[in-house]
Amino acid sequence: MARLAENKGMALFPRKINGLYAMLSRQDNENIYLMFSDNVHFWYEPQLLLKPAFPWQLVQIGNCGSPLRPRLAGWF
Repeated sequence: MARLAENKGMALFPRKINGLYAMLSRQDNENIYLMFSDNVHFWYEPQLLLKPAFPWQLVQIGNCGSPLRPRLAGWF
């Protein structure tokens, strides 16, 4: 499963986290996953972050670009 990022909705974090690249992705076109990698071209072991709770979210849930990190807060 080295090519988990291929042809998927992805949002790459603008900075590494703990020395690794980080990305939000819709691996199955339904759920939001968080993935980490030491090589920006290969991604492994997606961690489920968010599942749709309502049927309408199947078409509405997604990422809207790279996450933001204000100086005094965590990631948004």
